[in-house]
Amino acid sequence: MRIVIADDEYYVQESLISMIAEIESSWSIVGIASDGNELVKLIKEHQPDLAIVDIRMPYLSGLEAIRIAQNECPYLQCIVLTGYSEFSFAQEAIQLGASNYLLKPVGIEELKSSLEAVNHKLKMRNDLVNKNLNLP
Repeated sequence: MRIVIADDEYYVQESLISMIAEIESSWSIVGIASDGNELVKLIKEHQPDLAIVDIRMPYLSGLEAIRIAQNECPYLQCIVLTGYSEFSFAQEAIQLGASNYLLKPVGIEELKSSLEAVNHKLKMRNDLVNKNLNLP
């Protein structure tokens, strides 16, 4: 699984990198963004499977960046990671198709569960595509 991390806090970025490496060493982090504009650029450039996105970032919010990026990468899965438990943010994330809405600070088990669910969904989609390509 190819992952992009978007958070304007360096320590959150480093924590996520460390936890992801501990959870599954074969997953690769293909980009790290500190603001919404960087996130959109990285998604266009790398076409990742997953973006882990903070809501409040400079220039574009995480939710605005997800909305823009989905046009470039329609199969992108997103996990929203934020310090805000406001219902309106969670509601908008759901409307954008976010796989999960996690509150900071996230624990490794909660992150692991979310990442494994996304990875399972991606495998199922790939299996379905491969099955359809192999039809007579």
